[in-house]
Amino acid sequence: MVKHTWDTERGLLVAARNSTSLFRLLQQLDGMIAARRVALKFTVDSGSQYDRDLREHLSQAGCHVLPWEEAVATRFDAVLASHTSSRLHELDAPLMTIPHGAGYPRLVPETTGGDGSSPTGVARSQLMSGGEVIPAKIGLSHEEQMSLLRRTCPEAESRAVVVGDPVMDQLRFSRGQRDRYRRELGLGADERLVLVNSTWGPHATLAADPDLPQRLVAQLPLGRYRVALVQHWNISQAHSRYEVGQQFRDAERCGLVLVPPDASWQAVLVASDLVIGDHGSVTVYGVGLGKPLLLVSDGGPEVEPTSAQADLWAAARRLDLGSSFRKQVEEALGRPDAEPLRRITDRVFGVPGEGKARLYAELHGLLGITGAKPRVHAVPRFTPREAEPVGAYLVSARVRESRNRVELERFPDLLERFHDPDADVFLLVDDTEVDPGVRSNAEVVVTGEVTGPAEAERWVRRALEEYRGASVAAAAVDGGCVVGLRDVGPWRVCVGPVQAACALNAWVSTGHPLTPELVLAVFDNDVIGVVALSEAPAVGPPQQRRSSQRRTSALRGLPASR
Repeated sequence: MVKHTWDTERGLLVAARNSTSLFRLLQQLDGMIAARRVALKFTVDSGSQYDRDLREHLSQAGCHVLPWEEAVATRFDAVLASHTSSRLHELDAPLMTIPHGAGYPRLVPETTGGDGSSPTGVARSQLMSGGEVIPAKIGLSHEEQMSLLRRTCPEAESRAVVVGDPVMDQLRFSRGQRDRYRRELGLGADERLVLVNSTWGPHATLAADPDLPQRLVAQLPLGRYRVALVQHWNISQAHSRYEVGQQFRDAERCGLVLVPPDASWQAVLVASDLVIGDHGSVTVYGVGLGKPLLLVSDGGPEVEPTSAQADLWAAARRLDLGSSFRKQVEEALGRPDAEPLRRITDRVFGVPGEGKARLYAELHGLLGITGAKPRVHAVPRFTPREAEPVGAYLVSARVRESRNRVELERFPDLLERFHDPDADVFLLVDDTEVDPGVRSNAEVVVTGEVTGPAEAERWVRRALEEYRGASVAAAAVDGGCVVGLRDVGPWRVCVGPVQAACALNAWVSTGHPLTPELVLAVFDNDVIGVVALSEAPAVGPPQQRRSSQRRTSALRGLPASR
């Protein structure tokens, strides 16, 4: 007989059906098992078309995995699963099932043995075998789901227990960490984060518009907005992570935060300002946190029509996929109507704040042990991988003559095909751009590599010779840049090359003259940077005086003088 390092009193088997159910279980089990007292084993209830990488995920998580046949032949004190199937009755232990998302709103597809009229998790075909109810305990997230269970499988009603939703509780308790999560994402203080959520299948966000994340990144000005994409596990299971990565490669280079399925989407959700999504659970959690919502898809025939989620989607404002996104996003962010939708989610997330303790008590009751009340921890942080540099931007410049200002906004040229075709923009190219077609169309060219004034002046002259279509060039120097037009300059100014070159290009192209009395200054009240032109000397000889305005950094993604 093998002597282990410590003795255990009970045996718990965790049965996973696919990657979605596995990571839900791992999330729920964190800190839930009495230390050293429970031997924890895992097994795979195979048969799902989305279980391709499941065993690999179990191995990476360090789990002790038993083949199904061995698990069936072994006696355990309890089994935990976040799915239901008639096959679970083969396991020799009392079974507890919990939702693998926000409640039980999704109808069982006919392709998986359902009749298309009962929600997965509480369907009779899943809960019964040989005339007997399989689970000893059926965890519900809200009391309202009792009537649903009573309708779909009345024999199982006595097995139901309301345990709330530990994931929703953890999200709520983590809201105080929002600023930390935003810093991990690299967000500016005034930058808005738009979270796109997509479940899987024909009624998902990405089924309605596979280019939605790219379109948002292309149409929302950089530095004012970031876009994050959270996808259901089954998408990468069906299409592979590589294929998904290639689908969104250009958008990710332009700033899209691509959240892997096994990463902390919870931190990104807490950090977000707006949710654009479908009938998936992440969307429900976002509404539960009070985030404004633009709904892409209500799930159609996949959603239980009497569920709270069905009412939620009926009340939500829709995203018009055929119209420009920027106005819709701005209106959603400026509309204080998230609270009515959040109140509907009170019918999904019962016993708020008690989820982990209730689940702990029920599970340990099956095991026949007691333990200290579990602690709730903040959701893990998420740090996106560093994006590759992008060297070309479409710039919109608005000249405010009454205030002598040029207001700049940037959009990624790499996603030009998704940009607003009616927008008045010019092409800004950084010297890191190598595509010859893009370089030949540059109207403004800059370098953020800081050098001395003489070398910067030579670079500006060479750039205007090489980029025959460019009218302005600027090179960074310590404390500012050297900027020149094709027929005027160059001069040294005390703002960064991006702001200086773009402002002068817009100023001249709108018919305003260049005079020795102009000054360039970046104002702090715009994250992207507002370039002002006032009466003090700035575009002129090196003896110009510095602007009294404090300079900001250059626009995100382009090098800047500091």
